[in-house]
Amino acid sequence: MQRENSSPSDAEREAANILKQVERDSQSIVLGGMPSISRPGDEPAPADAMEFWGRRIGRVLAVIGAVVAVFWLLTSLA
Repeated sequence: MQRENSSPSDAEREAANILKQVERDSQSIVLGGMPSISRPGDEPAPADAMEFWGRRIGRVLAVIGAVVAVFWLLTSLA
């Protein structure tokens, strides 16, 4: 649906922006789809040691939590 006062180029730009937003919002979390999360190989080495170790510890705890959750789920189903 096109507005009366907008040109086709305005509508095309708006549609392109909407498509970009939908693509960004629908990316898989497993592949790092959240905009604030980057893939491990893509991020630069931080100058702050606390930030570096905080990210490492957080990622390890997330993996351990996921493994525990899957194990708990499998044992509760059996």
